[in-house]
Amino acid sequence: MRLRRLDLDRFGLFTDRSIDLPPATVDFHLVVGPNEAGKSTLRAAVSELLFGIDVRSPYNFLHDYRELRLGALLEQGAERLELVRLKRNKQPLVDRAGAPLPDGVLAPFLGGVDKEFFRRMFGLDHAGLAQGGDAILNAKEDVSRMLFEASSGLSGLGELRGHLEEEAKSLWDRRKSRDRVYYQALERYEQALDELKAATVRPVQWKRAKEQVDVTQAAQRTADEALHALALEVARLERIRRVAPHLQKRAELLAHGEEVAVAVELENEDRPQQTCQKNRLRPSRRHPSRLQ
Repeated sequence: MRLRRLDLDRFGLFTDRSIDLPPATVDFHLVVGPNEAGKSTLRAAVSELLFGIDVRSPYNFLHDYRELRLGALLEQGAERLELVRLKRNKQPLVDRAGAPLPDGVLAPFLGGVDKEFFRRMFGLDHAGLAQGGDAILNAKEDVSRMLFEASSGLSGLGELRGHLEEEAKSLWDRRKSRDRVYYQALERYEQALDELKAATVRPVQWKRAKEQVDVTQAAQRTADEALHALALEVARLERIRRVAPHLQKRAELLAHGEEVAVAVELENEDRPQQTCQKNRLRPSRRHPSRLQ
């Protein structure tokens, strides 16, 4: 059976909407769309078109139960069937003109497939796919596992699944444990957060520290200026210290020379002796500071 066209006359959020699926060299059609665009509604519409609209169908949020209506053009080789599915107990299949169709009109197109088989093989959603895969992998009997492995060509799948479960438990579990990698990493992460908080400087603290740095730098500049002035004063005093002994010696010698000259003038009235004393007191030409 091939679905040539699907008519969403009144189903879910759709009204008078048709989707054409023309044949092609690669007869494969991919329907895509964002969330809530109607992909799940389209999948459910195919199943309910072929096997009947559910009594409590969840796709009546725009149209009332009595108004739900689906249609399609089916192909089976050269045979074609145009039909409409209504939500009612008697004669739910009609043609486009509204004439009732026999109950078994779909049997040649379905090939003996019932609704449950069709849903499992051609109408799986994400939840059904996960549930079915888990049921297969959780087969408790060795015969069931062997049949699945033989049919799928995957040998040792059950053993591999066991190893993966053990590895997963060593990584993470709902119960916190230091032996699991996840909680070890979580502990290191929390420690790193604590260290980060301890090392983080808040704006108020930074501002206060900046003000203290400015005050300290200003005090340092003042101290540097005072230190420079003291260094200049020390250098001046050091020069005085080095020169002072020589100046003192000179002053003493000058004072001693003046005293001797005065004493000679007062004590010697005889000119020859005075002349002799004056000649003795005359400074040497080679060394003016020395007295002869």
